[in-house]
Amino acid sequence: MNKLGFFFSFIIVISVISCSKKTIPVSSKQNEIFDASSESELEFQYTFTEANKQLLFGNIKQAALLFSKCIELDSTRSMPYYQLANIYYQAGDSKTALDYSKKAYLYEPSNVWVDRLTIELYRANNNLEDAIKVTEKTINTNTESIEFQFTLASLYHDQGKAKTSLEVLDKIENNFGISEEVSLYKHQIYNELGKEKEAEEVLLNLIELNPNEYRFLGILAEFYSSINKNSQAEEIYDKLLSENADNPYIILSAAEHYRNINNYSESKNLYSKVLLDKNFDLNIRIRTIIGLISNQNFITNNQTYLRNLIDSIIIQNEEPDIKLLTLRADYCIRINDFDSAEKDLIKVLDIDKSNYVIWEQLLYINNSQNDNESLLNYSEQAINYFPEQPNLYLLKGIAEMNLSKYDKAVSSYKYGLKLLQPNDPLEIQFLTFLGDVYRNLGNDKKSDEYFEKVLEMDPNNMIVLNNYSYYLSLRDEKLDVAEKYSKKTVDNDPNNSTYLDTYAWILFKLSRYNDAKKYIEKAINNNGSGNSEILDHYGEILVKLEDYHNAVKYWRLAIENGGEEEVIQQKIESVLNFIDEK
Repeated sequence: MNKLGFFFSFIIVISVISCSKKTIPVSSKQNEIFDASSESELEFQYTFTEANKQLLFGNIKQAALLFSKCIELDSTRSMPYYQLANIYYQAGDSKTALDYSKKAYLYEPSNVWVDRLTIELYRANNNLEDAIKVTEKTINTNTESIEFQFTLASLYHDQGKAKTSLEVLDKIENNFGISEEVSLYKHQIYNELGKEKEAEEVLLNLIELNPNEYRFLGILAEFYSSINKNSQAEEIYDKLLSENADNPYIILSAAEHYRNINNYSESKNLYSKVLLDKNFDLNIRIRTIIGLISNQNFITNNQTYLRNLIDSIIIQNEEPDIKLLTLRADYCIRINDFDSAEKDLIKVLDIDKSNYVIWEQLLYINNSQNDNESLLNYSEQAINYFPEQPNLYLLKGIAEMNLSKYDKAVSSYKYGLKLLQPNDPLEIQFLTFLGDVYRNLGNDKKSDEYFEKVLEMDPNNMIVLNNYSYYLSLRDEKLDVAEKYSKKTVDNDPNNSTYLDTYAWILFKLSRYNDAKKYIEKAINNNGSGNSEILDHYGEILVKLEDYHNAVKYWRLAIENGGEEEVIQQKIESVLNFIDEK
């Protein structure tokens, strides 16, 4: 179902108690009467209190050290483990967090705070079986808690056990009555299972109990739209729009429905009502437009509308807005208006130069447009702000190589290469470009070394196999190796005119003229008939086969298709003179 879901954005989320929470769960052991004269107990209580104080003040490292000291003082208390689990989870280390949470659960399995965190950490570590075990034990001691029963249903759903999940949800309804959360979750599962009748029935029951809640009607309308019950969907939208004419969420949901059925006229009318309302949340408007420009069908049929819409929203703002300029740049890229996209990205960088993604997008546009002066200029500027980003040196090197600044390109590539992490896919690109730039410098030995290194890392790199074998053929060196590499590209992609041409040319250099003719003709028949280099090569091959008149014919075609006229004309005259002499 490819919908924005303005009503049905229902997602099951299990509450996670983060270390930023001020409330600290009460431990049953903390409530025991301790011997006040016990020096170790006093030290534990002081340390634990101080740890929580540091946590409250945001001194996370100090708090963690103090909680660890609590464990050294008494390793059987659950709360220090619990708090350390929270700290590690908040830091993104769910594995270590789980280790601590399991200890907290071991010493205090009846504390719902500990249970809740342990369940969530098992889930975060993709250990659903143990998460279910803890949840079921918690339910046994908290029979009136809907939360953990709902959690159990979602865990079974995550396991792919939809039927069991539905059984748990039915049990919740039998014990506690129909609720929004349970009904919407059941609807979601039935919808995923393709059980449209059951999914519909759940919503109808919910609406019957809540006849004045327009959100549920909206969800039903979206559901009807998703299963192509368009007349039922439109009937509900008509009702909703008549009763809630100014509600932007209803309008957007209806607009989405009409867009899905390609009723662009009605869809655009509804979208404009909300998206041009400057009082409506700008972030929601931007997200909606992102959805529209991501839909190729819509963007193809409504380019002018989308451009005017985005322009109008930008004009509404007195000051330039980075998000809106970026949005328009994204739109322009999608319709291949790279000049406009470049202007907007430059405006964004004029406001904020700290966004690496914007720099990279601008450089990719420069590169795609073969604007090497701009590529060099902006890559140098970007490096000033992000000197540790290897991709910037790759792009800078490309600009320098295209501008024949080969020595500088070598320096850029080698510097960027040093910044790469092990096994970075960019390494192959750096090595490939170093092979190319050393070839341009006339250092064939170095060039060959880099190409061979690429092929050691990636033996099936078709671009390098083709280019390297062609370079060898031009030098009449290692033609057996060139033939082997080039044959591999043709076997992999037998309809690629570039690969066929290279292989034909290598066969030509090996004096295998009939074989060369066979493959050059395949190249011509596979979109190569307008390629001057392929046509030129065909002429050379035909001369060796003494088919002089056709050689002249194809050389003239090569000139017509942009080949070097002076060079090719000399070949033609040479052959014509030879024919005359005969």
